[in-house]
Amino acid sequence: MLEYSAVLTRLYKYPKSDVVADLKILSSNPKLTMLYPNDKTISIFLSMMEKDPKLYVYDLFLVAYMKAYGIKTIITDDMDFEEIKDIEVLNPF
Repeated sequence: MLEYSAVLTRLYKYPKSDVVADLKILSSNPKLTMLYPNDKTISIFLSMMEKDPKLYVYDLFLVAYMKAYGIKTIITDDMDFEEIKDIEVLNPF
């Protein structure tokens, strides 16, 4: 939800009210699972931060989520994620 909101409001200049409406629809879908940071997420994040990666801190936190929840693939046009060796980066464009 955070990444979606940030990209649409900052990069694409969507009105926040439109983004909120989208998020309400998404969050009410019973087929989607909301992921929350847990102890494993934080531990992975801190370990990755110690290695001083080139990724922005927020993107690094996304990778920590992925690893904590066993997610192997990210769909993004941000090729900075290719620095992380054990995830697959799919560019939709």
